[in-house]
Formats: sequence, structure tokens, C-alpha cells
Amino acid sequence: MLLASVAGIVALAISGGINAYTQYHTGSNALTHRLQMHAEMSALNGAAALAFNDTEAAGKVLDALRVDAAVTGASIVHKDGLGHRRRRSCRRSSAG
Repeated sequence: MLLASVAGIVALAISGGINAYTQYHTGSNALTHRLQMHAEMSALNGAAALAFNDTEAAGKVLDALRVDAAVTGASIVHKDGLGHRRRRSCRRSSAG
């Protein structure tokens, strides 16, 4: 009886570990995919702002990223590496 209980506990522990590992990697992959989608959408929408040096339009593209709490910072950068419009943090304020 004791051996069966120990075997059951070990099986549950192994099963729980496998489940936690799977959930972690699934969540990590989903977050990576979501952030890549945001980056691609921002690149497409920010291309015109870069082409016309429109800082207001670039700011609007970056401001749109504030709706996702997973985005902690964003910037639009020219090919030569110079920043066009930068935001250190895209987090929404907790007041509003």
C-alpha cells in the first residue's frame, strides 16, 4: 500500500513538472509571436513616417503599442541606426 502511494505521488510530480514545462514554453511562444506581430505592424505603419520624417505619425504608431502591457518599450529607427522617435516605456498609467 505504501509503495503504491509513493509511486502515485512520484507519477503526479512528474506529470505536474511536464505540464508546467509545456505551459511555460507554450506561453513563451505565444508571447514571442504576439510581439513579432506588433513589430511587423509597427514597421509597416511606421514606414511612411520615416519616409516623410513625420514625427507626429511615428509617435502615433508607437502610442498604439500602449494597449499591450507586454510591450515595455519601442522605438522607430532609420536604416542607418539613428532613432526617429523613441519611447522608453509604452506602459499605460494605472491612473486611467
